[in-house]
Amino acid sequence: MRRMTTIKILTDALHSKTVVRFVSRYEEGRIEGYVLDVGPQFFLMAIVDDRISFDGFQCMRFSDVTRLEVPASNSDFVVAALIKRGESIESKPQIDLTSAATILESASRIVPLVTIHTQKSHPNSCWIGRPLGATATHEALLEIGPDAVWETVPTMKAFKPITRIDFLGGYEEALYLVGGEPPKIKKARRPAQRAR
Repeated sequence: MRRMTTIKILTDALHSKTVVRFVSRYEEGRIEGYVLDVGPQFFLMAIVDDRISFDGFQCMRFSDVTRLEVPASNSDFVVAALIKRGESIESKPQIDLTSAATILESASRIVPLVTIHTQKSHPNSCWIGRPLGATATHEALLEIGPDAVWETVPTMKAFKPITRIDFLGGYEEALYLVGGEPPKIKKARRPAQRAR
């Protein structure tokens, strides 16, 4: 699908508050939810999980969207289930979608953890942590491990390979509930890649 067509369709879905479904070129499963905002490269979605409940937010690149359905074929069911569960999006998170750098900077002001994906270069990896600040090309991320233990030294994550940024999902919330606030930090180091 051409990028401009994808942007137009997702922008229309935003204005009509329509459930969308698509596949990312880097993942096997379908992604479903509501488009909440669009930027030049990324768009913000409220994710509806397989249990038909809201599960946080994702900022994804338009260029990674394939097999887009608007409305999703099960749209009526999704809407009815969310209504019966009393689930709704209270307000759209104030995320600057200009670039990966601005997404991380704005998210760092409103959420305790973000998940960074670089699916093209590291398809089975992600990094979860707290953004601490940026250079022109990298974000300092203080990571929290899958055991909810904080690292003590941030790593530098390059903006260019970022394909997706997630926040306020159930997994991020669980890590923060168990791990709490991070320790005092030391100077940032270059990343050692590791799978999660």
